[in-house]
Amino acid sequence: MKVIKSDYVARIANATPLKLVIITYELAIAYIDEGVGTDAENESDFEAAITKSREFINDLRNSLDMSYEISSSLMPLYLYVDKLLAKNLYKKDLETLAECRRILKSLLGSWIKVDEKLGNTAPIVENSQQLYAGLTYGRHGQLEEYIPDLSTRGFKA
Repeated sequence: MKVIKSDYVARIANATPLKLVIITYELAIAYIDEGVGTDAENESDFEAAITKSREFINDLRNSLDMSYEISSSLMPLYLYVDKLLAKNLYKKDLETLAECRRILKSLLGSWIKVDEKLGNTAPIVENSQQLYAGLTYGRHGQLEEYIPDLSTRGFKA
């Protein structure tokens, strides 16, 4: 199963800092799943998917603020998952990939609960274009996209 990047673009553009953490977990898990789903003879796709997952794990690790106690608990987990994924680049072991996935899913569930308790906060990217799902039909039955006023779009200097 291929990771469809366009599914994440709108979510990232409108994400809060906590939602970005959740999306990063989801992407790391999705790339593990993509690696597991590759054919045995297609080694390059497997390596690319596992490498991408490792990049997301490293992003999570590098974003830890070690002044918080939780960070000292998350760091060894991230290092452990990264180590297992690195080993899988040389020997495809579905059992260790399942363990990586289980650890990440557990952490993802915790972050989702934290997000639910904190409620809505402002997105990181201010003044980004508001994204709307779907298209509208214009005159003569042609599809048209709705794009709101763009005068406030972009970063404020």
